Amino acid sequence: MNGLAHALYTALLRRTRAADPDVHTVAARAVRGGLRRAVPLLQRGHGIRFPRRATGGWRWTWQFRFEVLMRWHEHGSVLWVRRLVRPGMAALDLGANLGYYSRLLGDLVGPTGTVYAFEPDPENLEVLRHNLRGARYAHVRVAPYAATDRAGTAILHISPGHSAHSLFAGFTETHGTVEVRTIGLDSFLAEQGVEHLDFVKMDVEGSEPQALDGLRETIARSPDLVLLGECNPTALACAGTTVRAYLDTLAQLGFEARAILDDGRLDAVPDAAEMRPSVNLLCWRGGREPGRR
Repeated sequence: MNGLAHALYTALLRRTRAADPDVHTVAARAVRGGLRRAVPLLQRGHGIRFPRRATGGWRWTWQFRFEVLMRWHEHGSVLWVRRLVRPGMAALDLGANLGYYSRLLGDLVGPTGTVYAFEPDPENLEVLRHNLRGARYAHVRVAPYAATDRAGTAILHISPGHSAHSLFAGFTETHGTVEVRTIGLDSFLAEQGVEHLDFVKMDVEGSEPQALDGLRETIARSPDLVLLGECNPTALACAGTTVRAYLDTLAQLGFEARAILDDGRLDAVPDAAEMRPSVNLLCWRGGREPGRR
């Protein structure tokens, strides 16, 4: 039923072109108005708070919030999370932001599983903790760190919005900086008694290679690990690396990688110039596409 509703919603956006800021038809205004009215009602129903920072006009406020509340944001990736994550699993959410994936993972692994949600930005961290409060998400543990390969501190460059903060200057326009704590993931997991992982979601705006370096020991002990990660050429370039080098690192760790399309189908990873501006990758170990017998 949810899939049908999403398909109808997508068709409505396409037909009215409501997502296009330059379209001001009666139909487009009606759709935008409907989403604005729906968002506060859904927020109260789900108990979700959004960060104060918002940019990008209607698309990145009301449409984004509506899709988050309906769990339709990054629809193709969410389909894979629902397909692969099961009760009792151990998962990481690296770059948890407001907790969109943290809550989804928490619901799927259930109270017999564990999720660690990493978010270093103080403003986002406050929202994340609010969105994970209560008994329902007691097994989702907030880790107030930037996920890297070592413990220490780093400078986080704050973007105009809430979803593109980066440890590397130049990725987006910077509206200030803040010093944050970093953590080596293998060391952190060892302290928590976590020996292996089943699922990792990673969206850390260029810090992906450092996060993978910090997870090498745990990855080696996790033959069935699946990783859902963003690949953003601009963010990686600001970190001093390339898409090719990032994919090579994944391959060295035993991962096969495919790009996730909007409808959930998998495709070959496109060249960096074709990512516009990024793609989500599904990465798995063991040679067989996850979910297949």
